Amino acid sequence: IIRMITYLTDVNDGDGAFEFNINGSKKRHIGGPGSCILFDADILFHRASPPKLKHREALDFSIGPSLNTSTSICIANSTNTWPVDPFNYSLENTIYST
Repeated sequence: IIRMITYLTDVNDGDGAFEFNINGSKKRHIGGPGSCILFDADILFHRASPPKLKHREALDFSIGPSLNTSTSICIANSTNTWPVDPFNYSLENTIYST
């Protein structure tokens, strides 16, 4: 899985910076809003360090393979909240298109 983390706020050592290990050496990715790191999550040992001074906001994009060969598109109305409560979720207003 290929992932990209994009910071939305300033991130320093005490703000929950992205940590990773390369050849046994621990590194941290710090930066300002818009700063990104792109990596292979299957290979790179990584984590978000625990925030000590303030919280950080970030976008996390994950790209993985799909074995689905269908070209159908599913658009679910009003499902723009995450995480979805699996006990309060309905496909009643879902629009399917092929």
